[in-house]
Amino acid sequence: MYQFAEPEITAKAVQLGLIADGEALPANLRSKAVKALAAALQQQQPAEPALEVGHLVLTPDRRVLLDGHALPLQVLDADPIHVVLHGEVATIRLTVAARTITVHQKENQTSGQA
Repeated sequence: MYQFAEPEITAKAVQLGLIADGEALPANLRSKAVKALAAALQQQQPAEPALEVGHLVLTPDRRVLLDGHALPLQVLDADPIHVVLHGEVATIRLTVAARTITVHQKENQTSGQA
């Protein structure tokens, strides 16, 4: 849960064009400014990596090696690879196209197919 100070919320409302500088922020527009602030914070925070590897290699021919094991080349053909450095640790994000997706959840939750 995020907490924002009123001046920060008002400044975001001005930036979004919801109000002019110096105007009071109406209650019905406040949630739009808060939502924009929260979205900006979420984009700045790296996602927790699902898999941690010791060594990652990106080659000029778009192959990815994870601890010496290559990912299938077709995984990497369509979209760019995003690498984010966090000090001595990096995260990698890539897009995989799939015709179907099955999500396995814990027993107390329902599972579905998209």
